[in-house]
Formats: sequence, structure tokens, C-alpha cells
Amino acid sequence: MLVIKIIAILLLALIVYALVDKFNSFTYKKFNYQFFELDRFFIIAFSYALLFFGSVWYKDALRDATDPLNGIVLITIGVVILLTIVYKNFKNTNFTVGLFGSIFQLVVFAIITPVSIFALVIAAAFAMETRPVYRIKGTSNN
Repeated sequence: MLVIKIIAILLLALIVYALVDKFNSFTYKKFNYQFFELDRFFIIAFSYALLFFGSVWYKDALRDATDPLNGIVLITIGVVILLTIVYKNFKNTNFTVGLFGSIFQLVVFAIITPVSIFALVIAAAFAMETRPVYRIKGTSNN
């Protein structure tokens, strides 16, 4: 059953990739604008991180009866960044493509963001080449 789930996830990822590529080609030909670019992904991923950590900070502040303003500020900055991206999408396309493309973009990037952060942590662990340290009994430098 696990193999079927993995195959389904990979197939779904391939379908989403094909849709993203087709949508980007369409918008580039018609409006000379692409919704799915790497720099825009980093900006949206950063805003999602602000929303997540702002939400955590806000909930912790309410639980601990402290000032929740810091969490509210982070959430507000994240929302402003997302609204700026959506405004840019509408500005560079028409209403229908801007609406559909913005929703599609935000949903796809919301799914990709945690996966990419996890992959980045794994890549960093491999890049550090961490190895176990062995200590042989009876040989100390003291």
C-alpha cells in the first residue's frame, strides 16, 4: 500500500509540474509574465514562514498572557508580502488569469515550501559531512 501511495504522490507531482509549465508558457506568450519563478517562490516561502512563526508567536503569547503584538506584526508583514505578489499578478495580467494564477501559485507554493525546507535541511546535513566520533576506551589525553 505504501508503494501505491508513493507512486500516486509522484504522479500527482508530475501532473502539477506539467500544469505549472503549461500555465507559465501560456502567460509568458500572452502577457510576457510568468507566475512561477524561483525568486517569487523565495519571496512567497519567506512570507509563509512569517505567517507560520507569527501565528506560533501569537498563540504562545496568548497562552502565556504576554504581549501578542510581535506575532501580529509578523503575520501582518507576511500578509502584506502575499498581497503585493497578488497585486503584481493582477497588474501584469487580466482579472481572470490574475485570479486563477494567484490562487494556483499560492497553493502550489504552500505545498512546495515545507518540502523544500525539509530538503534544504537534509542537503545541509550532507554538505556538513557530519560523521560519528569514536572514542576508544582507555586512551584519554588527561
